Amino acid sequence: MGAALDVFAEQQYELFSTTAEPDRRLTALTAALATGGDERDRGVFENLLLRFGSTVTRPELAAALGIGPERVRQLAAKAGQRVQAALDQAPNVVGESARTVFERLGAAAPRAAVDQALASLGFPALPDTRSRLLLWMAGPYRELDGHPGWVAVNPAGLVGQTRRLILQDGGVRPVDHVAKDLRLEGVVPQHVGDWLARQPVRVGDGLVVATTGAPGDVAERALHAHGRPMTVDEIATWVHGVPEGFKKQGFKKKRSNKHGFEELRSAPDRRFVVTGGETLALVEWGADL
Repeated sequence: MGAALDVFAEQQYELFSTTAEPDRRLTALTAALATGGDERDRGVFENLLLRFGSTVTRPELAAALGIGPERVRQLAAKAGQRVQAALDQAPNVVGESARTVFERLGAAAPRAAVDQALASLGFPALPDTRSRLLLWMAGPYRELDGHPGWVAVNPAGLVGQTRRLILQDGGVRPVDHVAKDLRLEGVVPQHVGDWLARQPVRVGDGLVVATTGAPGDVAERALHAHGRPMTVDEIATWVHGVPEGFKKQGFKKKRSNKHGFEELRSAPDRRFVVTGGETLALVEWGADL
C-alpha cells in the first residue's frame, strides 16, 4: 500500500506541474475518483456514497450487477477506502476547499446554499461527480429524507436531536434558546431559521412551540404560549399540522381519539378547565381565569 501511495504521489506531482489543467483541485479529485477501481466499482461507489438526486438503491444495484446486496456494500466500502487514501495524498488546497464547504454549510443546509458554496469556490454544479466527491470529503453530506432540498452530515442524528431540543421544557421554549442549542449542534446561524421552519413547530412571539403529540399536550402548549383561554377553533387555527382531534370534524367524540375535545369537556384532563362553555384554560392559572 505504501509503495502504491508513493507512485500515486509521483503521478500527482506530474499532473500538478503541468499547465494543462488550470485548477489542480479538480485534477486531484478526478485522480482520486480513478483510484476507486474499475467501472463497476466506481459506479457502486458513486451511486451509494456520493448520492445526490440518485434514486438507485443497493438492491437495485445488486440486481443490475448480478451480485448480492452485501457484496455491493463491500464493493462501495472498499472503493471508498481507496478514494479516501488518494484524497489523503492530495494537495492541501483540496482539503482547504472541503473545510471551507463545511464551515459554510455546517451540520445541515438547504440545497441552494450547497450550490452557492460550490460556485463561490469555482467548482462545477451538481451533479458533477467531482463536486459530489468534495461534499463527501467535507461531510460527508447526505440528502435528508423527509426534508426535500436539504443536506446534512448526520441526517438521522440531527433530525432526532432537533426533535428532542424543541420538546424540552414541555415543548414551549424561547426562540433564542432553541437557536443557541441548534448552533451547538453545528447548524450555522444563517440556516437556523430555515431549519426551524421545517420542523413540527409554531414559531411566534419569541417562542418555539412543538405541535406534535396528543391534542391535550398541544393544547397545553398553545395555552402557555398565549397566556389566555382559547377555543378549540383558535387552537386549531393557530397550530399548523394540528392533530385530527382538533380539526372541526373532530369535535364529535371518537373512540379512536381518546384525547379529543369532547373528552376534555365531558371528562376534563386535570390540566384544563372549560370556561364560558367554549374555551379551555389551564387549571394552574387559578383565580386569574
